[in-house]
Amino acid sequence: MVIQRKNLIAPAGAFAVALFLFVAINAILAWTQPFAADPFAYPIRTWSWWTTDTLRHDDAPINLAVLGSSLTVTALSESDAGYLGKKLDMASYRSAKFLDAQLSSKIGGNFRSLNLSSPGQMPSDAYLTLKTALALGKRPDVIVYGLAPRDFFDGTLADATQTEAFKVLERVVDATDCAQELASSPWSRLAQAAKERLYLLRLATDLQMWAQRLGERVLLAAGLSAPQKSEFQWTWKERCKLLPFYHPMEVIPGMMLADNHATFLPHGVPPLDLASYRSRYRNPDFKIYAQQMHFVERLIALCHKENISIILVNMPIRQCNIDLLPPAMHAQYLSDLSAIAARRSVAFFNLCGSGDYKDEDYRDSVHLNATGGRKFVNQLVQMVAANDKTLAQLKLASTKLKNAAIAGLKSTTAKTGM
Repeated sequence: MVIQRKNLIAPAGAFAVALFLFVAINAILAWTQPFAADPFAYPIRTWSWWTTDTLRHDDAPINLAVLGSSLTVTALSESDAGYLGKKLDMASYRSAKFLDAQLSSKIGGNFRSLNLSSPGQMPSDAYLTLKTALALGKRPDVIVYGLAPRDFFDGTLADATQTEAFKVLERVVDATDCAQELASSPWSRLAQAAKERLYLLRLATDLQMWAQRLGERVLLAAGLSAPQKSEFQWTWKERCKLLPFYHPMEVIPGMMLADNHATFLPHGVPPLDLASYRSRYRNPDFKIYAQQMHFVERLIALCHKENISIILVNMPIRQCNIDLLPPAMHAQYLSDLSAIAARRSVAFFNLCGSGDYKDEDYRDSVHLNATGGRKFVNQLVQMVAANDKTLAQLKLASTKLKNAAIAGLKSTTAKTGM
């Protein structure tokens, strides 16, 4: 028994020493602040990383931004590919040129949009995306926010702090105002609280990147790593074939292209993504649903604070996808969005169920192809132009962009002395 007691005491003592050292090192580092973390660095280049990179380096003024999930990503990028007559690299393409052209044709004036949508974007992600855009000097006059049921029901996520967008954007802007609210489980709330209070945990991603760079330099110096651009480097496709779950959110240039040709499934063939949506819609968490509806309101409140007009749009999806939702949930979703729009005095357009979209306008059960994307843009422009409130908002946005362009031209002329 004595031997067993000694064996128990030794690990306990080692743990106490390790805990003391961790707390001491954390306190010293928090006081001295020896590391200058780069908030724009991330171990892999994800979709939100590329969006942030665009926001940082695109100096041209904008007057419109689009938020939403992959539904708006696909609809706008594929319609742009058709409009421009070429495939578009989605790692860096964040424009909405066909939407701009149609708005200019219907309303007059000029429009320049940024598509700030991202795959899987939830309302809390949209809120952080707008905060990031504002922090980086990109302030649209009008926002079009495309929504769909999956933005509120996703059974594949533990909570909204686990999204790709949240993990990238919380490094760029302060997310403490929403992190605890989004952390739905006790463990997630504990992790968020610890990250806010412990310096080393806040630097965990940066320390990981530092260790990775150090390891790569050591291997290269030892001749155990192929040099950059070597014939021995794996391509992204080769890596994914061998290790499909390694860096699944990474977006490599040339990997994802918006197609300028409409492709669709033959009539009668079930969409290939229904199994995925069954898992997303199964056992909906109504607490997260209510939380995300609340973030729609928080996003609208942020827009009002910044004097930005916002237009809510229910995105078109196929009936076969709607049928996967629990009974009455689609009606509840539409009712809740309508109530928020009425309460906050913003426009809400329902583009789903109009009968304008056929199966051949989709790539699967929800994502529009180039033909469907073109229909979506045309229908959206018709609706906003026919509404007195949104028409006035867009005309004002066009005037502001024109004034900004004139001011920029005068500033350039003054600097060059012309």
